[in-house]
Amino acid sequence: MSLPYVIPLGNGSLADNLELKFSLRSIEKYVSGISHIVIVGNCPEWLTNVEFQPMKDLSNKFVFRDNNIREKLNVGLSLYGSIVGGNDDYYYGGEVEMDKLPYYFRENDMQSTIQRKK
Repeated sequence: MSLPYVIPLGNGSLADNLELKFSLRSIEKYVSGISHIVIVGNCPEWLTNVEFQPMKDLSNKFVFRDNNIREKLNVGLSLYGSIVGGNDDYYYGGEVEMDKLPYYFRENDMQSTIQRKK
């Protein structure tokens, strides 16, 4: 089963989101078992050929960093039900079959996580 790979992306990259560029290159080269890539947040101008869901960061990204990430992953969950959650700091250096990894988010998993945080 192929799942969408959701990357939450915030404001304020100091390097014009170069880390995202390297992450996407490694996904393209090494990762199988995903249906497509979804960026949730702010889309860099150079980025093409991915699905984009706009979403603003919460007011103070340093205070609300975890909440920003969680809310953006929730967007993916509400669209697809099950996702592979990634971020722009994940780089793959060898073959990875995502559908064989044990950790991916399902809607109920994320809801129970949110409830525990309250």
